[in-house]
Amino acid sequence: MIIPRPTRILGLAVAVTLALTATGLLLSGSTPTGDPGTALPASAGRTALVPRDLTGQADAFFAQFAQHTTVVVESHLPRRSRVPLRSALSYVDRFTASRFVYGSCPADPAAAYCIRVYQGGLANPAWAALTDWQGTSARIVFATRYYERRGFPYRYRYVGAVHELGHAMGIWAHNPSAASAMYYYLPRAGSTFDAGDVAVLSRH
Repeated sequence: MIIPRPTRILGLAVAVTLALTATGLLLSGSTPTGDPGTALPASAGRTALVPRDLTGQADAFFAQFAQHTTVVVESHLPRRSRVPLRSALSYVDRFTASRFVYGSCPADPAAAYCIRVYQGGLANPAWAALTDWQGTSARIVFATRYYERRGFPYRYRYVGAVHELGHAMGIWAHNPSAASAMYYYLPRAGSTFDAGDVAVLSRH
């Protein structure tokens, strides 16, 4: 769930996926260096992902926080989305080289890596959530149009949080396997990381 830059390739991927589901629920985005993401259209009316290795870029980005072992997570979510976020934090924290702390981000951005979490409007109605960067801080936004629905499943809230935290912690390419929480399409994504996801998380 990294934020995609508007590109023709991404637009085609969204169009194809929306043909399969009227609700969208895509998880997509960009890296701090502006990489446009990994969703690509395939033939026969299906959307495929081309695996890409962005580990080197992520390692270079996180090197600036090498002296810090704490990641501050500042939540601005309404109550109904706080519990799945906390559960997702507990899960993701098992695999990172850092330690998550729930609280307020420091005034000095160099003092710690910070992830701010919000609920709000997204530019594309197909997106359920996204992760982008403001300077060296990550920002996760969950789409109000989905997350304010009273019947929006807890599982979607939880998996969406796991996915976005995975992006924020350095998994900058989507996983082509629907068994992984890093799959780009929320209703089909798994709820756990696979070995490849864990290998990246363990570096940051």
